[in-house]
Amino acid sequence: MTGASYEMLVAVMAKENSVRSAVIAENSVVPYNKRCVLEEWVSPG
Repeated sequence: MTGASYEMLVAVMAKENSVRSAVIAENSVVPYNKRCVLEEWVSPG
């Protein structure tokens, strides 16, 4: 760990009964999981 601040810029979008997120920028030493389920359109249920 470096002690540096971690920042992530995320967009959250909604369409009808579904939501999705997208990482716009981040500065992590370890890359985020690009296969995260929230990168695709998700609906409850």
